[in-house]
Amino acid sequence: MEKNELKTYSAKLNYNLAQLELDYYQHLILAKLFEKFNTIYFKGGTCLQKCYGIKRFSEDLDFNYVSLDINTIIKFIETVFKTKIIDRHKTRFGTSFSVQFQGILYDGSKQSLCKISFDFREHDTYNALLKKIIRPIYKDLPQYFLLALNEEEILSEKVRAIITRYKARDVYDLNELLLNGAKIDFELINKKLKTYNKKFNKKEFKEKLEEKKSIYNEEIKRLTNIYDNFDTCKKRILKAFNIK
Repeated sequence: MEKNELKTYSAKLNYNLAQLELDYYQHLILAKLFEKFNTIYFKGGTCLQKCYGIKRFSEDLDFNYVSLDINTIIKFIETVFKTKIIDRHKTRFGTSFSVQFQGILYDGSKQSLCKISFDFREHDTYNALLKKIIRPIYKDLPQYFLLALNEEEILSEKVRAIITRYKARDVYDLNELLLNGAKIDFELINKKLKTYNKKFNKKEFKEKLEEKKSIYNEEIKRLTNIYDNFDTCKKRILKAFNIK
């Protein structure tokens, strides 16, 4: 893939060049990971974009995994990209790291290196997984299969995210999942919250949702050109959760 060819895909995805490059390499590594491993499960915003048609750009690759040594995954990713990982650190429930490499847009400068960030969380999957066929728009990338969390489980994780972190994209994603018809499973939400020693509380959820209003427009406009405003999202979410 050359830079000029990459440009031809911009109108199809409404991404800038840097986003297109990252999207391209996300597909490449996803195909290779799921060809190699069968106990990792795709989730998060990039999963929503690639598996469930949600129209926003997403930067990171998030997974749950079981019965696998994280170092085995890391060594495989290093082999694929022919580079060592950077920024490795233990999270509360898993491991995060990044790879930085010379991609399509590399021009010799450090600033032009492509960077992909990964997050792996162990033992956090409850529902049946879905086997998804992914067909990248890029002509030189073949279709591939992956295992993904279903929409109800991702919705539960987005509820947890709204309660436990400060990112507006979680509000956008939850709104889009509800528009897609994803069901709310309070038992599953509480399983997800148990790792934080929490239970779903309507008052707390409403307060945490409202906290994202001040950052919503600035964050979401960098990820997509078409989105519901915050008040529309909030109204739909509170109605779905029967919160006044």
